[in-house]
Amino acid sequence: MSETFQKAIDTLSPSQGEKEALQRAVATGRIDAADYEAAHSRYAQCMTTRGFAPAFRKSSGGFYVELPYLAVKDAAALDDATLECSMDTRVLEALYRLQQANPNLVTDSRLVAVQCLKREGAVGADYAAEEFQRDWSTHEFPFDPDHAAYNDCLYGAGYAYFTVNE
Repeated sequence: MSETFQKAIDTLSPSQGEKEALQRAVATGRIDAADYEAAHSRYAQCMTTRGFAPAFRKSSGGFYVELPYLAVKDAAALDDATLECSMDTRVLEALYRLQQANPNLVTDSRLVAVQCLKREGAVGADYAAEEFQRDWSTHEFPFDPDHAAYNDCLYGAGYAYFTVNE
C-alpha cells in the first residue's frame, strides 16, 4: 500500500491535508483512521455549510457509505457542492476505502465484491464474477443488496446500490 500512497501523492494532486496524511501512510503502510475521520468530517461539514444534510452509514470496514440525498430540489447545486466539498478529501477517502475493502489491490472490482459477499455468507462458494456482472446489470441479486453488510461489499468494491423510498 505504501507504493500506492506514494503514487497518489505524485500523480493525483492531493490537497495539502491529504498529502500530509498520505506521507504518514507511506511511512506506516496504512492510512490512519484518525486522518480518514478528519477528512470525512471536513467533507460532511462542507456539505452541511452548502445547505445539504448528508447521511452516512459506517461500514464494518470502517469507511463511510454516503446515503442518497432525499427530496433534493436542485440536483445541479447538489452536484456542485459534492464536487467542491470532495476536492479536499477525494484522494484520501478513495484510498482509505481501497485500503479497507481491497488491501490486496485486486484489479477486478467484480471479484472484490464477490470475495466480500462470500465472506459475508451472501452467496455460495461457486458464485463467480461473471454471475455478479449479470446480476449487477439486471439488479436481480441472489441476496438482499440493501442488507448493510452486503451493501458494504458492493460499495467497497465501487458499486453504489441503494433502494430509495421517498
